[in-house]
Amino acid sequence: LSANCPEFVMSYNGKSFEQAAPLEGLQSLTKTHSAPVVAGYASFPGVALSSAFRSLVLEVSTASGIKAYSPAFEVLPDQVVAMRVREQPILGEASVPMTFVVGLLDKHNFVAEKDVVTLVTVEWRDNPTGASLDCPEATPTCLTATTSGGYATFHVVVNTAGAGMRLRFQASLTNATLNCTGVPGCDAGFTAEVYSAPFGVLHTRPFALVLETQPPNGVSRQVLTTS
Repeated sequence: LSANCPEFVMSYNGKSFEQAAPLEGLQSLTKTHSAPVVAGYASFPGVALSSAFRSLVLEVSTASGIKAYSPAFEVLPDQVVAMRVREQPILGEASVPMTFVVGLLDKHNFVAEKDVVTLVTVEWRDNPTGASLDCPEATPTCLTATTSGGYATFHVVVNTAGAGMRLRFQASLTNATLNCTGVPGCDAGFTAEVYSAPFGVLHTRPFALVLETQPPNGVSRQVLTTS
């Protein structure tokens, strides 16, 4: 490189992993860094990214307009530290399936989209009516689910009306699911749990009529009575 292009500028942008909540202070996923050229090379040590990316491409350019691009690569979420309920009903109907979705999150609130092996279970946290937590027909194992793309989805049925119900979701996380195999000091594993928000269940809509009382017989032109 000649003295006419004494500096490289590196910029990057890409498609970020899904966040469960915005990162405070993260204004843009596009930044630039500059470095001087020494013996024909520009070095960018200590570059760190505050986001997780599904696909990221680095662009390197000179003041004279020469550009080069890196191959696309990923920046994975950090170690999983928590779960969060992504979707749930606030009001359901007895015997009608309800859907709950929970996600695995790293400390920056990025979803662990590469996780497809963690087993998550669901049970009652608060159950004022003593209702049973059942599965829809043809899904006998609805109280456990394996993550897909960092999320676990549950379809459950409650056959008793009530209010103030909450569910507890739990997952045992290991080195494999934490993306930290071989990293010194990485957590060997722990149990994460999260509670749903309170929800209620209404009586199911009427679907049949039952005649409970009627007169055994009657007299013409007289009011029928059951006495």
